[in-house]
Amino acid sequence: MKIIITTFLCCCVTVAASAQTVSIGLRDNQYAHIQYVAKTGLLAEVEQSLFMNGVNFQHIQGFVGYRRDFNYLNGDVRAYYGTTYGSIYQDYGLKISAETTFSKRWGIGLALNPHEDSDYGYTTCYVASVFCSVFKEIAIELSSTNIPEYRQATNRLKAGLRFHSGNLYVKPQISIPTEGNIKYAHVLCGFDYTFQ
Repeated sequence: MKIIITTFLCCCVTVAASAQTVSIGLRDNQYAHIQYVAKTGLLAEVEQSLFMNGVNFQHIQGFVGYRRDFNYLNGDVRAYYGTTYGSIYQDYGLKISAETTFSKRWGIGLALNPHEDSDYGYTTCYVASVFCSVFKEIAIELSSTNIPEYRQATNRLKAGLRFHSGNLYVKPQISIPTEGNIKYAHVLCGFDYTFQ
C-alpha cells in the first residue's frame, strides 16, 4: 500500500505542471485528499482517512471523473471505489453534482450518489443545499443529506458557513440527525487549497 501511495504522489508532482488545478484538503474532519483536474476537465482524486482507528480500518478511496465549469453553473461526475487496508469492507458508486448561482447572493446545489457498501448494501444518497452570500467571501449554507459521513447513510440537516478567499475554501458546519437522538449532532470542518 505504501508503494501505491508513494507512486500516486510522485505522479501528482510530475503532472502538476500540466494541470489546470491541483488541490489538497480535508472532508468531514477525517478524510484528507489530493485532487488533480486536467485542462480537459478530467479529474483524479485520492482520499485517505486520518488515523483515528487501527491501520486495518483505515479507508482509502479513489475517484475518476469529469468536471465542467460555466459562468453560473458548475458540475462534476465521479466514479469511485474504496476499501480499508485490511479489506474489511469495500464501497463504490457514482456521484453526480451541480451547483448554480441565480443571483449575486443566492445559489443551490444538488447531488445524487448511488452508493454500494459491501456490508450495508445499496443506498441512493443525495444532497440538496441552498446558500446565501452575506459578504463577498462568506456565505451561509443549509443542506439536507443522507450521504454517509462515515459508512452508513443517515438523514441529516447541516448548517454552516462557506469561506472562500483566493485559493482557500473552508466549510465549518453543524451536522444534526433528523431521526433518532439529537445527541449525535456534531461539528464538521472541511477545507480545500487549490494550486493553479
